[in-house]
Amino acid sequence: MDMKNLNLNPIENIRDHVDSKIRKMFNTSKNSLLVNLQTAWDDILNTTYSKYIDTMKSHCQADLK
Repeated sequence: MDMKNLNLNPIENIRDHVDSKIRKMFNTSKNSLLVNLQTAWDDILNTTYSKYIDTMKSHCQADLK
C-alpha cells in the first residue's frame, strides 16, 4: 500500500470503519439505520482505536519522505 494515500486522521479512519460496517447491515428505515449505527459504534474494539492511533507516527514519517 502506498503510504502517501493513507488518511492520517484517526477520526476519519474510525468513521470509515463504521461506514463499512453500516453498509453491510440491512437498513430498511431511518430507525433501523440509527440502531445499526449505534451498534456499529458500540462494537468497535479498543484495539481498533489503538491500531489507528499507534500507526500515526509511522504514517506521518512515511508521508514526509
